[in-house]
Order: sequence, then C-alpha cells, then structure tokens
Amino acid sequence: MPSVDGLVSGLDTASIIRQLISIEQRPVRLLQQKSAKIKNIQAAFTNMAARLNTLKADAQTLGKASTFDRKSVSSSNPTALTAVAGEGAPSGAFSFVVGQLATADQVVSKGFADAKTTAVGAGSFTIEIGDGHLDHKTPLSFLNAQKGVDHGKIKLTDRVGNVSIIDLSTAVTVQDVIDRINSNTTTNVTASVSGDSLKLTDNNAAPTQNLRVDEVGSNTTATDLGIKTSVAASTLTGSDVNNIAFTTSLDELNDRNGVRLGTGTDFTINIGGGPVNVDLGSAKTLADVRTAIQAAIPTMTVTISNSANALVLTDSGAGPITVTDVNGSAADLGINKAAAGAVLTGDPVIASLNTVLLKSLNGGSGVTTGAGTDFTITLSDGSGPIAVDLGSATTAQGAIDAILAAVTPTDANFVARVSDAGNSLYLKDSKGGTGNLTVTDVTGAAASLKISGAGSGAEKLGTDIDRQYIGRAVKFSRLNGGEGVFAGKMRITDRVGRAFTVDLSDNVATGNIAEAITDINGAASAASSDLTAAVNSTGDGLILTSPTGSGTLKVEEVDGGTTARDLGLLGSSTTSTLNGTFEITVTVGSTDTLEKVRDTINNLNKDVTASIVNDGSGTAPYRLNLISKKTGTAGRMLVHPGTTAFTFANTVKSRDAALLVGASDDASDPLLIVSSKNTIEDVVNDVDLSLLATGSATVTIGRDKGAVADEVNDFVVNFNSFMSFLKEQTSFDAEKLEAGVLLGQSAARTVENTLYRKLLTRIPELPSGLNRLQQAGIGTDDKGQMTFDRDKFLAKFDDDFTGLRKLFVHGADIQNNTDLSTLNDGAGVRLSSGADFRVTQRNGATFTVDLSQEKSILGVITAINNATGNTSVTASVQGDGTGLQLVDTSVGTGDLKVLSLGSSNAAADLGILKTVGNVSGSTSTTLEGAQLNFAGVFRQVSRQLDLYTRSGDGILTTSNEQFTQELEDIEGQIESLNERIAQEEERLTRKFVDLEVALGQSQNMATFLSQQLSALGAMRKS
Repeated sequence: MPSVDGLVSGLDTASIIRQLISIEQRPVRLLQQKSAKIKNIQAAFTNMAARLNTLKADAQTLGKASTFDRKSVSSSNPTALTAVAGEGAPSGAFSFVVGQLATADQVVSKGFADAKTTAVGAGSFTIEIGDGHLDHKTPLSFLNAQKGVDHGKIKLTDRVGNVSIIDLSTAVTVQDVIDRINSNTTTNVTASVSGDSLKLTDNNAAPTQNLRVDEVGSNTTATDLGIKTSVAASTLTGSDVNNIAFTTSLDELNDRNGVRLGTGTDFTINIGGGPVNVDLGSAKTLADVRTAIQAAIPTMTVTISNSANALVLTDSGAGPITVTDVNGSAADLGINKAAAGAVLTGDPVIASLNTVLLKSLNGGSGVTTGAGTDFTITLSDGSGPIAVDLGSATTAQGAIDAILAAVTPTDANFVARVSDAGNSLYLKDSKGGTGNLTVTDVTGAAASLKISGAGSGAEKLGTDIDRQYIGRAVKFSRLNGGEGVFAGKMRITDRVGRAFTVDLSDNVATGNIAEAITDINGAASAASSDLTAAVNSTGDGLILTSPTGSGTLKVEEVDGGTTARDLGLLGSSTTSTLNGTFEITVTVGSTDTLEKVRDTINNLNKDVTASIVNDGSGTAPYRLNLISKKTGTAGRMLVHPGTTAFTFANTVKSRDAALLVGASDDASDPLLIVSSKNTIEDVVNDVDLSLLATGSATVTIGRDKGAVADEVNDFVVNFNSFMSFLKEQTSFDAEKLEAGVLLGQSAARTVENTLYRKLLTRIPELPSGLNRLQQAGIGTDDKGQMTFDRDKFLAKFDDDFTGLRKLFVHGADIQNNTDLSTLNDGAGVRLSSGADFRVTQRNGATFTVDLSQEKSILGVITAINNATGNTSVTASVQGDGTGLQLVDTSVGTGDLKVLSLGSSNAAADLGILKTVGNVSGSTSTTLEGAQLNFAGVFRQVSRQLDLYTRSGDGILTTSNEQFTQELEDIEGQIESLNERIAQEEERLTRKFVDLEVALGQSQNMATFLSQQLSALGAMRKS
C-alpha cells in the first residue's frame, strides 16, 4: 500500500485514516470482547465438568453394592500368618495353625580351597527336580484306602513308663510321623516302617511294662496309623494302613504314573474259550475297571487283595485265566499274566510305605530278576561271594531288604540304603578290608539296580536308577512342581525342515502325557513329517525323534506361551532326537573352577539356583550351594555326583506347608491343608493367606465400614469444593460491579439445584427411619456446605447395614405388586400393542410374550409363565429383589435367549434382553435380569451427573457445543468486518493519494503560470 504523508497538503493523512478506521473497528472490538467472554465461560464449564466427573466417580463408588461388600481383615498373630480378603469373603473369625512352612531343597558340596583358580576336577553330575526319588514319602492322606489319618495327637508310653504326647496334627507324610516320634526326648522309642505298617521299637534295656500307644482326646490318630495297641514286647508292628479300594483313582497307581488307556480294546481275557476283549473306556477308578471286566465276562469277579495291594480276578469255572495286554493297561493294573487255576492274583499296583515299585525303575522298564541268585556281593576284606536273591521283592525297599537279609549274617553292620542323592542305592561294609566292595551280576538284576561292579573301598555308590515319574497316563497338572503346562501352542521343525504347530490348548487343563504325544504325532503326520513323540527311556520326559534329514530339530513357543518349556521340549538339536528330560547334566571341564561350575548351572536357566558359600573353615571353605526354585516336595532335588569329585549333602530338605483350619485342641477335628507354597488361596472363600512362621492365628473378617466412610468423606470434600467453585463463578460483587463468569448461565444453576435436591430428598419407598442421607450423618450447614458426621454414619452402618446400603445403592426391592411405571427410576417400561419379545429355550423351542395389558411385575411374570408354547421357563423376582429372572429346565444344549419384537423396548426395559449360554452338564439355565429396583441416593446422583458430563448429549457438553458454534459465528463476523474495514482503509488511502496528486498538479500549474507571467513581464521590459 502506498505511504501517505501529506507532503503537498501538509495534512497528517495516516492519522486521519487511523481515526476513521478506528470508528469502523468498534463492532469488531465488541465481537472480540464477546468471544473472550464466551471462551472464559467455556473454560469455566470445562473446569466444572472436570470437577463433576470427580464427583460422579465418587457417587458411582458409593452407588455400588461392592463398595459396601469390601472386607476388613486382621490377624491376631501377623508374625505367623497374614490375610487379604476380597469382596466375596465371608464375615467371621477363622482359626488357623501354621504347622510348618514350605521350604525349598538345598544341597551343598564338599569344600574347596578357593572358588576362582582351583580346578574342581573333570566329569559330569546331574541335577533333577521332580519325583525321581526312591525314598518316596508316603502322604498320610493316601493311607487307609485314601481316607487318610485324623489330625491329632498320640500318647506314647515306653516300657519303663515314660510318656510322650506326640503332636501329629500338622504331619503331612508318614516320614513326618516317624521324625516326630524319633525326635522326642522323653520316650526311648524308635519309629520306622515295615512294609505297609509303622513299626515302633523300644530301646530300653530293663523294661517293666508294655509298649503302648493311646489316643489323646476324641481323636482317632493312633487308630488311623494302625498303632493303637499295647504289646508286651520291644517291637510294636502296626496294622496294614497302606492299601487300595475300588474308590482309588487310577491316577494314584504305579507310583502315580497311572494306568494307560487306549481307544477300543485295552486287553483280552481268556478263560478257556476264545479271548474276550475288555475296553476300559474312560475309567477313572478301580471300580470302573471292575465294572468293565465283569461286564465283559459275567462269570468273573474282581476283588482286591489288601495284603498284596493287587487286583484279584476269580472265575466261576476252573480256569486257567490268561490276560493279554494290548496297550499297557493290563500291565499297569498288574494283571498282565496267567494263572493255572480259576484265581489270578495281580502284581502290586502301589508300593509299600516310603518306597517305590521296582517296575517304575529304569524309566518304567523295571528290574530284571531270575530264579535263585540274582547277584553276589564280595566285601572289602574278600568275604564272599554272598548270594543275593531278590525273590519276591516288588519295591526298591524290598530289594534293599533282600540285600541286607543276605549280607548281615556275614557283616552285621552292613549298610544298604537309598543314597543321599535319592535316586540310587548305596552299599557299605564294615570289614575295613583293603579291597573293594564288589557286586557281580548273575541275572541282570545288579545292572538293573545300577550297582554292578567294584566300588571304592568299602563303599559302593550306584548310579541313577531312573525312577519313572512321567508316564503316558501322567496328568499335565502334575508337571513343573504342580504348576502344570501352559494351555498354548508350540511349533516343531523336523530335520528335513517341515514345520508344524501343535495346539494343546483344548486338553492341557485336564489332559495327560498320552494326549500330548497324540497331538504331536497327529500334527506331524498332517504335515507329512516322520517325526514321532514318545516318553523317553528314563521316564522323566518326552523325546522327539526325527529320523530323516540333516537339519536342526527345533521346538519353539507360539504367541509368547510357555507350552514347549513346560513340557521340557523348548530348544534345538543337531541330532535325530530332542530329549525333553527334566534332568540337568552339568559337564565340568578339566580346568573349571567352582565359579565356572556355578555360572554353568545358572546359565542353563533351569529350576535351580547355584551360588558359592564360604563356611569359614580354614582349608576348604568354599562350597557349591544349590537351591531349588520350587518350594515344597514338588521341588525336591536329586543331585548325583556322577563322575565328578563332588560330594553333596542335603542341608535343607524340601517340605510342604501344613496349615490347620480350625482349633487344634484335642476335642476338635481341624482340616489340614497341604501346600507346596506359603501362599494359600481360597481356603476361606476369596481369602488369600500368607504363611510366615509356625504358630496359631485368628483371622477376623468383617465389613470394611471405615473404607466406606472414607469414600463418603471424599464425596463430601469434593462436593463442597465444587459448590465453592460454583458459588465463585456465579457470584456478583455489588461494590466492584464484577460478575462471576457463569453468572446467568442456566446450566450452572440447574446443576446446583438438582444436586442439592437429589442429595437431600427422601426415598419414599424406604422405611421412614432411614430414607434420607441426613439420617446417616450426611447433611448441609447454613452456608450450603455438606457435612459428614462420621460417628453417626458408622453407628448406622452397624445398626442397619442393609438399610444403609439400600439408601445408598439399591433403593426399595421390587415386589410382585410393583407398578411397571415406577421402574427404571420412574421411566417405566415401554410396551407395544402386540407381542413384545420372543424367548428361545435350551431345547430350541420358542414362544412370544405380549405385555400390552400388564401393569405390574406380577403381570409380567404371569404373562411369561402362561405364554403359549412355554413348557419349561419359569419367571420370578430374583432373590435379592433387584430384578427378574428366567429359569429354563428344558432338555437341550442351546442358549436361553430373549429377543425384542417389532419396535417394543419392553425386554430391554425389564432388563431381560440377553442371551445366556448353556453350561455343559447342567440341568437348567438361569437368565438374571438387570437391576430394576428403585435407585438409592448415590445411584441417582451418579446417573444425574452422567446426564451433565457424558459426551454427546450431556448438558455441559451441549452447552459447550453451543458456545463453540457461537464462537465460530463470531469469528465469521469478525473476519467479514475485517475484510470490509480493509477495503474501506484501502479506499480512504486512495482518496488521500488522489488529493495529494491533485494538489500537486495544481501547485505545478500555478508554478508554470507564474513562470509564464514572469517571462511575459521580462519580454515587455526588453
């Protein structure tokens, strides 16, 4: 734009134009002031909405029944036990006794001079966490045909009259019983096991009376242990308490390897004619086995021999009986054999106390024995050879007993036992000779027991006998210390490069190893892969075999799961097999130090942690310390020194936590809870217990009224803050003539008035004693501030909890005579002129319901129950009075559904517009409708606040949208005015420019004329 300076006219044209334009800009300034005011109002509304959202959240909390269901929990002895209670926890006082804590196995090695520089010696040793021990600790719960043992005390009197009260109330295993008897210092009695019985030995030299065991109080502990008796001898051998019954689960047999079941025929039985096929189907117990056999052969009777812990097949004919296996189930049941007569007595299907079956050893292939001498033993002084006949031994302890019976006549102090590692045998003679204790095999039994060959001096430490604890019938839930297998997928690539995904998600919760094998082999076959899965030869995992190809056999997780790891298969192999054994082999190099061994173990990332401890001794203080990452007996470690120079000692033995639920006095019968962890869930519904130390504690659970009072206080504080804000924003200062930003805004006044009305009104449907907040200690003062009398509220909480919760949350319950117009906070039920909704039953049948003539809840219930075509659906008011419910008892597997018809909203307004899926195995399906009863104060307040703050159609939202539209209109007006003013300014500028030009031209003309006149004058003079 040209500059205007008035050089010709001498006028201040720029100033003149600014003044003229300023007059034109006055409407713009007015609009800008209006825009600023609106923006201030919007900011105030935004602040208001934020405060109301806070208030709404408080109201929603106080309008929920769950707020009142919060629990407070305390422990009388928090050093022993603490608890956390959820909303579903019952109120009351619960007594607990922590008998013992769950511990993790800890093993330390012999000492070394240093950890950093000295080589520990080449070789390899093994670590295994699982059930591979030979000295199995029989649970007390397994005794007496799995009926268990009463948890109490016994009175032990030795033969010189000393008396001990042995507390077995928290004993978990038979070994616990033995340890507690042997650790008492009052009576001179030693406890041990003898086959299927407990044995007590009195060690007094000069007995004067009987050795006896009595009950204490009303308990039956001694009886259940088979030792409630009195004997005039130094040895008391109890009755047989280790037996099975037809109720025994197949999962518990064969050292918990279970019984293999196939598809179709499991085994055949021949009683003289042709073979009869027996299909066990999905048998779960021995009773199911009996039913299957007797159904196949009506002339056969199946019984149990408790002395043999075996099944007995008896035919009404003369025999012989021959059972032939098909898939291993007959062998697992101990009946895969022949009998010359009409009675076939099977082999044991459970081991004796504190031991395992021989047939579980060597990965389940058992121990080879023969007729007569199985092996010989030559002692270190050359005595022998001593012939050992395992005879009828069926357990690891039976084999040990046979060795002791053969050798002790020659060496009375000979030792034969399970090794410290727990997975092998240990032999030692007391001859002190210069030779080696040597075991020479005859039938293969010594090799099977892994003790064949020469020992070291008078000692012979056997190698791992590989007790099977993962068989085809083993449930997934038993793996990984009882933590099971992740329900997911894994991807397998065979050595040819063919990859396929194995999905275990459908059966991992209830499945077993056999199903994993089936799934893997099935997926491989579908991918045209020759890979196969099976249980490995050591019975401690799965093994994958990929016989063709030269690539890498690989197993990977899918979707971030842990299925492959949980099955021990995660990883790769450059050979044709990938062994999922849970046994860790630690290879020690010739230059490896203790630190190197520690790091090697930790880098394997298995369930064991290695560290180095310094015991403070002078010459060899450094020891390798191994700790299982899993507590409880499920985390018990097997550490065998193998070919290394290590020796190991168990410094902390793993054990399960033992918790008594109930009083532990002699007149009570508490419940014993056994857990592999020190955190126990849901012993009491929705209560988690943390066990910290032995001792008793009472956990008291009640409603957390303090927490509810805190919520009320938060609402009151936030309400008063909001009202103070609102008062400031809607005020007018008469002296300063200043108005609040929201003064005159109807939305602000509406919010204020409505909130007070909702909070201070009474709910007429509730009893007059508690139908308004003031009666619960919540009121207002003369300044409009809300007040809260906490003591009055807490007193009302105790006196009338149900009434208080109704006041806050539920309002009044609906009844049969409740008018439909009062439902949904007075919004009522919207009906149509015809059928309102259709009900589809479980069996697929449907019927329609017409509510056009109904006025009450009873009318709705009657219309549904009497609808044409309704044969099995019953409508009623829910037990808690909050809404309707439909119960469908028709025979079918479909869903129970309610669908609206036409334009009717009746089903939605009645809260029954929904679909409920059928639960497998259930005989009925229940559809619970939404809450219909009158809303309590805070449910009403939260709903009202939602009307103000919700996006879309909330009052504050729509007000802000109106202001936004007004601002847009103002901006448009300002823009239009500015364009017009700019045009006017340009016009004025051009006018003044034209004026200056004209004046300049006039001035030039005057100068020219003056010059011409001057010239004429000069001419005249000349």
